[in-house]
Amino acid sequence: MISDNIWNLTHGTETITSFVAAHPDDAPEQVSAKLFPMSKKEASKGIIGSLKTALGGKDQTRGTAHIDPTPDDLERTAQCGRFPTRPSDLFLKIYHNILQTLDEDPMADVCSPPLIASSGVVPVSVVSVIKDIMNHYASLIVEAQHEIFLATNYWEHSHASKIITDALLELSRRVIARGGKKVVVKLMYDRGNVKQFVDNRQKVPESEWLQDAVQLPKLEDIPGLFLEVVNYHRPALGTFHCKYMVIDRRIAILNSNNIQDMANLEFMSQIEGPIVDAFYDMALWSWGKKMEPPLACLGNPLTEVKGKEGYAWPKTVSWQGKGNVNAAAAMELTPANQQPQQPAGQEGFQPTTTTTATAPQPSDRPVGVASNEPATQSQTLQPPTQSESGFTPAQDNNTGMNTGTSVAVSKKPSPEELKEKDKKAGKKGKKDDGKPEQPLPKGSLDPTTSGIFNPALFLEPHNEVPMALVNRKPHGKPGHGDTFCPQDVAWLTAMRYAQKDVFIQTPDLNTKPIIEAVIDCVKRDIEVTLYITVGYNDAGEALPYQGGTNEEVVKKMFAEVPEENKSNLRVHWYTSKDWNVPINASHKLRNCHVKIMLVDSHIAIQGNGNQDTQSWFHSMEINVLIDSELIVKSWRDLIEKNQNTGIAGRVGEDGIWKDQQGNVMPDSTGIHSGPSGLFKGIKGSIERVRGTGGF
Repeated sequence: MISDNIWNLTHGTETITSFVAAHPDDAPEQVSAKLFPMSKKEASKGIIGSLKTALGGKDQTRGTAHIDPTPDDLERTAQCGRFPTRPSDLFLKIYHNILQTLDEDPMADVCSPPLIASSGVVPVSVVSVIKDIMNHYASLIVEAQHEIFLATNYWEHSHASKIITDALLELSRRVIARGGKKVVVKLMYDRGNVKQFVDNRQKVPESEWLQDAVQLPKLEDIPGLFLEVVNYHRPALGTFHCKYMVIDRRIAILNSNNIQDMANLEFMSQIEGPIVDAFYDMALWSWGKKMEPPLACLGNPLTEVKGKEGYAWPKTVSWQGKGNVNAAAAMELTPANQQPQQPAGQEGFQPTTTTTATAPQPSDRPVGVASNEPATQSQTLQPPTQSESGFTPAQDNNTGMNTGTSVAVSKKPSPEELKEKDKKAGKKGKKDDGKPEQPLPKGSLDPTTSGIFNPALFLEPHNEVPMALVNRKPHGKPGHGDTFCPQDVAWLTAMRYAQKDVFIQTPDLNTKPIIEAVIDCVKRDIEVTLYITVGYNDAGEALPYQGGTNEEVVKKMFAEVPEENKSNLRVHWYTSKDWNVPINASHKLRNCHVKIMLVDSHIAIQGNGNQDTQSWFHSMEINVLIDSELIVKSWRDLIEKNQNTGIAGRVGEDGIWKDQQGNVMPDSTGIHSGPSGLFKGIKGSIERVRGTGGF
């Protein structure tokens, strides 16, 4: 049911944003406590409640996600959001249940309650490597007129970060050239600091952000910007796992990647419309402290529903990315400060082959069926895209495509060379670092794709669709009791009420609630498709109470599913677009870091959260719930087109992947749960929380 308290919270007129706009000297964290205090029951758990949680006991103050709303409840729920049209029943059931969390903590969704649910559009989506997504960031940053709020779990000086810092330098140059007001830039990341035991949010001085590990611009080099940085972490386990950007309170970017070099396939959505105000409010709460200076658009809300005519609908992107996963793997192993090296015979300017991402065209191919067609390419030779100001997206000279800072990719061995190296190393039995050598699987590059694909999707113009933020606060205490939060409730409710199918792509899947939800679905004859990365973060996941490695979990799930239902469970190991076999993540060659859930062909939950213990119980996560058949169909199609997971990654009903000759994929890590994996697990867990493990 919708209590009077929830009704009043969602129909209020005061928000963190509106209050800070009127009182810019007030800290948003203090404002939220004043406007939306916790219930006395929740606020007074005290030491006993915390100890119970830490020891894994049931937290008696928490509510439950398993509430069956009545038709009257759904109608009342529909009135608790600023929706342009009535959402579907499934959306309303999910929204109804996440609203229950507000009775105990009105800020459980990390957003002022009146802003949680409204509407928006998705003009652009990207499934590609990190460099392409960072170039999309850069293309928006240089066009900012008033302000930028950028948040990432982990910022590491890298080819990826250089794309952002170069864009900030260019934006400053443009501001000075046009004689305009300085653009306000707020940047947040999580780099653990002992001071955070006293104050979770640490303002970062310039001297600290200039250090080798971060390397943001000097203030004197960006006279057109006001740059301020906060480092946020809630010890011990409350990681700031967020990855998003808000430009001019007009565009929100929500993506899966950190700002670092990893050989990952990632997902990004560009969201516009009234829901951006929820992102904006959430960003203020995240920052927490008084802003010096305040954001420039505090007094400019986005409440108007404009219809599809009120938005720009791009059909191309300036960065011309082609999603080269081989180049991404090379960049991960190439120092960010390495000087660009031109391939032989390309001294000076040389034209590059341009690939233009295209809008989706009608197709007879059903959603979820992968296409083997290579990316459409234009053979017209022309120089890289360059604006009148002189800013050019970073270019990879090895491929002639714009995917990031130029690096000596030629130093990275090809897959064939890697296999040869692996074969030789196998005779020795050891790598150069003394660790046992694990072979690559027997497979080959797929000659029909070569790892090149169109990463950008431009949706056809559409009216605003129902959306809501489904987030979670950071929870630093050990234990598995903190699941009564909008993110976890949204995932569980979506699966509980699914009627046809569930699709999940996640780096790892091992937490008890999601495993139970998957098994429950397949027993109800709901088709569940899981795209998971084999070997991802095995070192950390093998620790006690972390849930186990992906391979262990998949085998256990199939063992628990009755024979008559096994065909409903479809598990696939991520397989890169340029390979016909999955590759264990330990090789750091072809990984997938996409985080998305699609239900019944019209519900999407996309954002930052993994299906693992850390994201379910501890990290701060930002996700968006969307109700749109158009968006869900287009996203599933984009996912399938840019990987071979659906074609080549299917594991058997025994939980084991085999190739066409019946060969089992070699175990590339040798890490399992239990005492044998404890030492490696501790090391991997530290890397994961720091972000260096590809978290």
